[in-house]
Amino acid sequence: MSIASKWVLDVLKDTFPDIYAGQYNCRRISGSSRYSQHSWPNALDVTNVNCGYSTNPSNQEYLDSVADFLWDNREALSLKMMLWR
Repeated sequence: MSIASKWVLDVLKDTFPDIYAGQYNCRRISGSSRYSQHSWPNALDVTNVNCGYSTNPSNQEYLDSVADFLWDNREALSLKMMLWR
């Protein structure tokens, strides 16, 4: 995980104590020679372990609030791209 990603994760943990984020493994997209964006060294996958899988409605609301926070603070956090929904 890059230093910048670690910093963003620390900011998220301060704002959303139940947050879980990590870096996914480097792998190719099934049936393709392209690597998944989850393998980028500065990418974070974010979820809330306490609410379960991302299709849980309460988890969707939580993750929407995380996405809103990230988007509203994208310049301060130096975000280049955010994939959501």
